[in-house]
Amino acid sequence: MYNNSENNKKGATAIASMWKRKLGAEITLINQKWKTYTESGNAGHFNVLGAARIAEYNEPSSFLNVMTSSNAGNWAKFKNNDYDEMVASAMMEKIVKIVIDFIIE
Repeated sequence: MYNNSENNKKGATAIASMWKRKLGAEITLINQKWKTYTESGNAGHFNVLGAARIAEYNEPSSFLNVMTSSNAGNWAKFKNNDYDEMVASAMMEKIVKIVIDFIIE
């Protein structure tokens, strides 16, 4: 599944072609307009999904938080308690450091 864009269509077609040639996989490409694409993604109605992400700010958590169990952007529905705990712990360490640095100033 990919959203409605000529570049996304080219990428999806290229990947489907490679998977067919190397893996013998028969792929049906589904092109959806953005609203339908996001609804399908949120609902988990896909086998393979083309997606991209940019960081909202210069911080690794822009990407790391996405795969936590409770994140609405976790369309893959990845769930791993150890991962969730590591990300939460790292965020807490960062918050503590910010507070301490603020107090010291």
